[in-house]
Amino acid sequence: MTNIKKNRKITVALLFGGDSFEHEVSVVSGRAIDKGLDREKYDVILIYIDYQGRWIRLEESDQLVGVQTSVEDALLGVDVAFPAFHGPLGEDGAFQGLCKLFNTPFVGSDVLSSSICYDKVACKQMLGFHKIPIVPYAWFYSTTPIPYESLTCNLGTTLFIKPANSGSSVGISKVRTVGEYEKAIELASKYDSKIVVERAIEGREIELAILGNQELVISKPGEIVSKRDFYDYEAKYIDPDGAKLIVPAQIDISLSEIAERGYRACFCEGLARIDFLVSHSGEVFLNEINTIPGFTPISLFPKLMMLEGFLYSELLDRLIELALEPHVVRKPVQSITK
Repeated sequence: MTNIKKNRKITVALLFGGDSFEHEVSVVSGRAIDKGLDREKYDVILIYIDYQGRWIRLEESDQLVGVQTSVEDALLGVDVAFPAFHGPLGEDGAFQGLCKLFNTPFVGSDVLSSSICYDKVACKQMLGFHKIPIVPYAWFYSTTPIPYESLTCNLGTTLFIKPANSGSSVGISKVRTVGEYEKAIELASKYDSKIVVERAIEGREIELAILGNQELVISKPGEIVSKRDFYDYEAKYIDPDGAKLIVPAQIDISLSEIAERGYRACFCEGLARIDFLVSHSGEVFLNEINTIPGFTPISLFPKLMMLEGFLYSELLDRLIELALEPHVVRKPVQSITK
C-alpha cells in the first residue's frame, strides 16, 4: 500500500444504498462487504444512502438507522472509499467524481471508465472502435424511435430493448412483435431517454471476472443458465430458482484475451465483470462491462475470484490495495487494437 503507515489500521468508508432502483441489491452487497472486511486491518465507517439521498452513518449494516451525516464528514480524512453502489449516481462516474473532489482514493474504476461502461451506447462505441466483437445494435432517443420494421430488417425478428443507462437487467424487454416493441420502449424510457436495441443472440451467457490495474488476474469463466425467457431482474435477485450458476463453465473457447482487451479499451481499473454472449454456432460477443459487480453471497464476481485462490476477505484486501496504488501510465491504447 502507498503512504499508509503499516502500524495503524486503514480507515475505510463503505458506502451502499442510494436513491436508485438498484438500492436493495446494493444493500445486500454492502452488508456482505461489511462482514468480509477484517477489523484487525480496517476501521470501517458505514455510510448508508437512503431512498431520499440522505447520507446516514450506521453502527452496523444490518440496522439501517443511524445519524444523518454530510458528504464531507463521510469522505474527508478517510484512507479509501469502498462503493458498493449499483445503478445511477454510484456506478456511472458521479460518485467517483465526488471522491476526486475530496481527494479520496476509491475502489474501482475512475470517472471516465465508470461513465463509459455504464452507458451501453458509449461502451459499444468504444469496444467497436477497437474491433472487439459486440452484439449488432442500434440506438435512439425515446422521443424519436426507429421504426420496428427497419430494426428487424437489420437486426432480426427477435430483439432486446434496453435503457442505455441501467443495470441489473432493469427495464429490459425481449420483443418479437411491433406491439411488444412499443411497450418495451415505454418501459425502457422510464429509466433513460436513450434506448438500445440489440439482436437477440441464442446461446450461452458467460462471465469473467478481472482484478487489477496494470497486472491483471483474469478468472476462469462462469455460466448463467436462466430458467426464464432471459436473465432478468427477477431471475437475478428474487426467484431463487430463476437461474443456475455454473462455476467454472465448461467452454472450449478462450475468452480471456477479449476480456482483457475490453478492460483495457475502456480504461478499467481495480475490478470488473465482463459479460459475454456465445452463440450456438460459437460466435463470441462482449456484451457488457460492469465496473461495480455485485458482491452478494450469490454474485459471480467473488465466486469466480475464489476459483483463482482468493478468499472473500482476501479479495477485499486486494481491492483496497489496488485503490491505494499510486497511479502509473496506462498501457497505450495501440497495444489492444488488432
